[in-house]
Order: sequence, then C-alpha cells, then structure tokens
Amino acid sequence: MRYIHKKTEPPAILQKVATPTPQNPQPTYRKLRSVKKREIRKILSEEQGFICCYCGQRLSLEDSHIEHLQPQSAAAHLSLSYDNLLVSCQAELQAGDPLHCGKAKNDWFDQELLVSPLQTNCEHFFEYSLAGEILPTKDANRSRAAQETIDRLRLNIPKLQAMRQAEITPLFELELSTEEVLKLIESFATTDDQGYYQPFGSALIHLLKLEYSIDSSK
Repeated sequence: MRYIHKKTEPPAILQKVATPTPQNPQPTYRKLRSVKKREIRKILSEEQGFICCYCGQRLSLEDSHIEHLQPQSAAAHLSLSYDNLLVSCQAELQAGDPLHCGKAKNDWFDQELLVSPLQTNCEHFFEYSLAGEILPTKDANRSRAAQETIDRLRLNIPKLQAMRQAEITPLFELELSTEEVLKLIESFATTDDQGYYQPFGSALIHLLKLEYSIDSSK
C-alpha cells in the first residue's frame, strides 16, 4: 500500500456532476452515466500513479473500478466526495477470479481497523517477504489493523503473492552497490516521466532497505 495524496480541490468534472440542479436536486454516484465515471476514474488513476489503491499493482481503465473508501451503503452523502474516491483493481470479474482489494472489501469499513491509503503512514503498517507475502508490521500499535486489512482485502492470496514475487525476484538476483540501491529506492518512491509508479513499489522499497541494511527513515 502506498500513501495517496489527494488534491486540495476536486477536478472540475466531479464538481460539475456533484452540483445540484433543478433536474437533479440530489446528485449521487449511482446516477452517473458510464462515460462520466470513466472520466473520473481516469483522473483518480493519474493521481494514484496508475497503481491500485490497495495492492499496488498496475491499473488499467479497462480493469479497474472507482472505490468508495467509506461505502455508499453506509455513507451515501459521501458518494461524490472526492476525498472518499479511489481506484482499485478488478472491474468485471470472470468466473473463478479470486476477489481481492476493493471487490473483497465491498461494504466493510472500520475507522480503527482499516488501514487507508489516505493515511500518511500507511506504508509503515506492512512488511513483505522475498516470496511476495504481505505481512503485518511487528509494531504492536499497528499490527492488529494491518492484519485485519490484509484479511478483509485478501491482500495475501496466492495470485497477489505471485505478482509481487515476479517483481521482487529479478531485482534480488542483481549485485547492487549501495549507491545503486539508493537510486532504485528513489525511483520506486516517485513516478516516472509518464506519471507511473512502479508496480508493488512499496514492497520493493521495504525489501531493498531490509536486504541492504538501509535506515527505513531514509
């Protein structure tokens, strides 16, 4: 999971569709046309560096959906609130596809137990293994929420473990100098020239720092 810095002001498209009109005095997300949802999803994806708000895999407009952090079933008044909107992987599920991330979260929300990507310190709740596992931090103050989030969002299913490991393994087959490691960490912590984050970059950063004994505060 990576911290998502929300824009101060919502984009014009969202302001427009959320503004009451005589024809639509109570705008809601469910009333939006698909083309408007696609426009909003594109804006949110760009803001996230084109990675899933929960697992960190690469997003595409074709296989992603707008995620309500606080679900519409419990917080209908936030259905068009920009600060409540994210983009998660998985759109239309195929038979046999395992649910995870926003699809698995569904209507669950717990202020105390859900680690949100809008928390500035969300990355500190999790650790990773070379086998692609995501694990709760050993910090007792954070481990319970981390484990609950992993379980509820199914972030440790074999599919996601394999995807993480596919990014991890080639990296750790290289012999790197400390300078090269620091450059890699910096590149994984920022978007590239096209605005893309490295998929599963948080896991790669954690493991590089662990493997090369680099201070986690750096």
